[in-house]
Amino acid sequence: MVMLRAAEIVQDMRHGLRLLRRSPGFATLAILVLALGIGATVGIFSVIDTLLMRPLPYVDADRVVMLWQGSTTDADVRHDVAPANFLDWRDQLTSFDAIAAIAPSSFDYTGAGEPEVLHAAAVSEQFFSAIGVQPAMGRTLTPEEFARGRNRVIVISHGLWHRIFGGDPNVVGRTVQLDGTAYTVAGVLPSTFQPRLLQSFSDRSVYFPKVFEDYEPRIRGSGYWNVVARLREGVSIEQAQSELDALSQRLAAQYPRTNATVVARAQPLRDHLAGNLRPALRLLFVAV
Repeated sequence: MVMLRAAEIVQDMRHGLRLLRRSPGFATLAILVLALGIGATVGIFSVIDTLLMRPLPYVDADRVVMLWQGSTTDADVRHDVAPANFLDWRDQLTSFDAIAAIAPSSFDYTGAGEPEVLHAAAVSEQFFSAIGVQPAMGRTLTPEEFARGRNRVIVISHGLWHRIFGGDPNVVGRTVQLDGTAYTVAGVLPSTFQPRLLQSFSDRSVYFPKVFEDYEPRIRGSGYWNVVARLREGVSIEQAQSELDALSQRLAAQYPRTNATVVARAQPLRDHLAGNLRPALRLLFVAV
């Protein structure tokens, strides 16, 4: 039976090839259309799978949200957060287990060979708890390290660990020179940690403790931090948004000069990563 079916398949293939030889132009066009259609479908599906379908590599990722400054005059606007507003959110909101700020930075690495600029991020306490990630090696940042003079520690990306340190298993505890200052490597993040929390979406290689300057609790008119938070278990994003609205109203009354039109917006992390591409990707997938 198996031999008979194999012979039938071969015969069908020969018949198909003879038909294609009779109309080579049509055959070429059909093959090209099929190849383009299959290639486009696979490509778009891989993007959709990454951004919209595949589980994010963080603990209870559906509880991770971005918090933005919005405007009462434009419901869709998303602005970076002013330091004083972030501190009020962190201290007064009860809908979240953790709220943390992240700000872009950079270091000049002079450890070996030519100096290299490393893209870095200053993060506030609870950052790694808020996003829900455990290090692949070592540890993350401890509360004591968010004090001036004790903040010369870093957590590095998996890619940087391989690229600069050659995947050295003894890198934890090693001292490196950044901007001419000695920093100690506390841990290495997993290869899946590519959060792209900043508006630029650029990857960061180095994470270090954010030490608040004395003047920052007074800054409300200029936003330059991004904020990530973790919803308390059982709290929906709608409930959290309701609390954010109430706090925004209190701050607007307390600081009318800077906060009269400022509101806080909660956005699921997946929506942040997909950005404005979600409707376009779905439409494009149907089209292809």
